[in-house]
Amino acid sequence: MSRNDTKTNIDVINFGCRLNALEGDQILDAAKNAGLTNATIINSCAVTEEAMRQARKSARKAKRDNPDHKIIVTGCAAQTDAAQFASMTEVDHVIGNMEKTEASSYAPQAPKLAVSDIMAERNAKIAKPGITQNEHARLFKFKTAATTDARFVLFHSGAVILDLCPFMMSLPNAEIS
Repeated sequence: MSRNDTKTNIDVINFGCRLNALEGDQILDAAKNAGLTNATIINSCAVTEEAMRQARKSARKAKRDNPDHKIIVTGCAAQTDAAQFASMTEVDHVIGNMEKTEASSYAPQAPKLAVSDIMAERNAKIAKPGITQNEHARLFKFKTAATTDARFVLFHSGAVILDLCPFMMSLPNAEIS
């Protein structure tokens, strides 16, 4: 699903879940509030390697089709593989999930790479589950340098709500990759 603002010439291309589609409007508003013009924002998904590949392909295509546009990658793929997107010559900015709805992330002086370390939040105070319609949570899959085991952690408002790894590991024939 794609969003477009013809006044500012901003395109938001959403991949993945319904939450990304919903956040596309918030991303477009944040970018417009920052004064951004002539940009393509790719709100990516990281559920599969194919989704990651599609995000990279979309960034290359967007730059080919609109060489004067700034290409910005955000979303889960940008969160989990920020360095790869930042190293792409077609990509002007990489914005993490925590930052993607903030106008300051799209300001002219914003850094090329603005991705918070979501694992730094792991030791934050556990949020109480009580998600309203105006709030949302995200599930992240990650691997640390210290281990090859993947972990699944549910974040809400910058805090860990639930570490699903103990549950996943207790399932018969559970495979986390």
